[in-house]
Amino acid sequence: MAEETGADADDARAWDERLGWAFGLIADDPATRSAARAGRRPRPDRVRGGGPTAHPALWRPDATSRSAPCD
Repeated sequence: MAEETGADADDARAWDERLGWAFGLIADDPATRSAARAGRRPRPDRVRGGGPTAHPALWRPDATSRSAPCD
């Protein structure tokens, strides 16, 4: 991939700065930057793994209709 030069590179940098500013990632206040980074972490209930909410009962490979929780 060729490096961008000139106006294209300037446009790309300006776009990155606008996005960073909009999401608080390049804010002057350290607390704002920290909060912006913390908000980008994956939610534990959406991470696939062994937790209780990682897979709904019906989506587990060994699940049957009897092992699914009733509402």
